[in-house]
Amino acid sequence: MKEYSRSGFRSACRSFNLPDLDVDCTGKIFMITGATGTLGKVVAIELAQKGGTVHLVCRDEEKAEALKKSIVDITENESAVVVHILDMSNPQDVFNFAKRFKENNAILHVLVNCASTITQNREIGEGGLEKTFATNTLGVHILITNLIPLLNQSCEPRVVS
Repeated sequence: MKEYSRSGFRSACRSFNLPDLDVDCTGKIFMITGATGTLGKVVAIELAQKGGTVHLVCRDEEKAEALKKSIVDITENESAVVVHILDMSNPQDVFNFAKRFKENNAILHVLVNCASTITQNREIGEGGLEKTFATNTLGVHILITNLIPLLNQSCEPRVVS
């Protein structure tokens, strides 16, 4: 059983092999939700640097375009970054986005779910759903289930949440 504590981290570090991260992602298509957040940003930059095409799924267009510019500046490959504006807390918007994405893309190799929220007070969003649940659980579920056909076009599809 994996342990997510200090001792678990130390144990995992003993078997970590840095060269395992040297992977060529050329020709691979990645989707990253919450790409403008700390974790999403690092994942997007790393994958683009390794040759992958990254679809940045973000709520804030200004931050998304700034991230795209920084990735393009690093990789010198503008076609490797695609920005999508989506609020993961709106289930209908997530469904419509997934439908459009399937219509315009033949394959998706990896979906990385980094979008999340936690609020101090209970917030009800569109459709009467609590915002934390809608973003962290329902939106992710809708996106994954609707993108399964594209993921299944890949030899080794991955969903990271």
